[in-house]
Amino acid sequence: MKRILAVGIMMMLLFDVDAQSPAQELSEKIADRMKDSLSLSDGQRQAIVGINNELNMMKLSARRQYAGTDSLSIKIRKAEGARDSLYGRVLTSAQMMRYQEIKTKLVNNN
Repeated sequence: MKRILAVGIMMMLLFDVDAQSPAQELSEKIADRMKDSLSLSDGQRQAIVGINNELNMMKLSARRQYAGTDSLSIKIRKAEGARDSLYGRVLTSAQMMRYQEIKTKLVNNN
């Protein structure tokens, strides 16, 4: 019984190691674009990934809680509206100015 459990856990770990959700992949992609465009440090890049993941969780929660209601679009906009202020805590003022100029290209999947 212990062997079966151990094998099961090992299989789960093997298959789960590289599995990333589409939201996580998008967070990484946005952070990579920002790193290239804004010359982010590795620490800044990781912070941006964390912010993007947090925003994705906020939007997912809103979609679950407010599905089919008028409040959904308001909640999604509220989460997106927080993006700039959260990024502002991580970026330098010069990086933030450059981000403001090119943010549509960076954040939208263009």
